[in-house]
Amino acid sequence: LPRPINVATINFKKLQFWTDNPRIGGWIFNRAEETANTITHEDVMNFLLSDEGSKKYEIKELAKSILEMTLEGRLMVNKLEDNTFLVFEGNRRLAALQHIWNLSNHNLEKVPHYAQEVECDVYLNLTDDEMHRLCEFQHGDHVKKKWTPYDSALSYKLRMSRENKKIEDLSINKRSINKIKR
Repeated sequence: LPRPINVATINFKKLQFWTDNPRIGGWIFNRAEETANTITHEDVMNFLLSDEGSKKYEIKELAKSILEMTLEGRLMVNKLEDNTFLVFEGNRRLAALQHIWNLSNHNLEKVPHYAQEVECDVYLNLTDDEMHRLCEFQHGDHVKKKWTPYDSALSYKLRMSRENKKIEDLSINKRSINKIKR
């Protein structure tokens, strides 16, 4: 798996949502059909901050926790050639930071510094496949809360059709996939 090039503190407003986030695979799948596969940072943000997305992914509760304690863990970002920082691990936390910003009525004095300037593991020009593999590692049996089977399956389905690959080529754990196929 790729390693980060450095750890950096980045203003949360410079961070972009990953429009291929497996956690919201069901929403992406439905939305992609409606918009001919065009999903933007703003679309993801609006969904995660909507009543439906905020409730399903507990964004308000996470924002409250961040305000009461701190932001746990570094976000994982992919620095692209155009200097965009794409958050491929930490989209719930990014949505919670946006929620805090909205609650403050966009007043920096009301937002704790740690919720403005965010520590990130910075990767450089990762492919979609590399971002998926790093996320799969984080959300598999290793570190983070697992994705729902539905969202994970939809993520694989979208990637298989978009990238014209077999599922074995998309999984970090090929041994497990081969067991399932038998």
